[in-house]
Amino acid sequence: MTVRNGERETVEVVQLYASFPTSPVVRPTVQLVGFARLPVPAGATRTVRFRLEAARLAATGVDGLLALEPGDVVLSSGPSAADLPLTASVRIIGSRRVLPRRSLRTPWSPRRSPSRPPSRPDPDPWDPAWGGQPKRSSCTPCAGTSSMIAPS
Repeated sequence: MTVRNGERETVEVVQLYASFPTSPVVRPTVQLVGFARLPVPAGATRTVRFRLEAARLAATGVDGLLALEPGDVVLSSGPSAADLPLTASVRIIGSRRVLPRRSLRTPWSPRRSPSRPPSRPDPDPWDPAWGGQPKRSSCTPCAGTSSMIAPS
């Protein structure tokens, strides 16, 4: 998602949501699956990219097991759940996959706009003071699950 700023330096929060129109279990209308707190200098344009692990989309099934279900997922991004200007549909393919644990983090990274050089160096995207993820995480994503997402 690209964020454009006006005349004052600000910090924008970009949120990533998922919805599950074909889920076999009851899911929230939209579920927050990631966010980035991004400093944006005055007059600048910044782009945020999320890396969403498929395990982040898992839910407890009717059998009580945490699983990733095949089906359609709608990913939306914006400043809030009420304002989601970007939307993309993806399809989780393959068979149902039971997972040992839930993935709790969605890493993100800032990308500088090529049209305007920065007035100062970019902050470290992993610095918790800027909303990034810590450099050392105790959460290990479930291996092999991200390969199950395909564009619909």
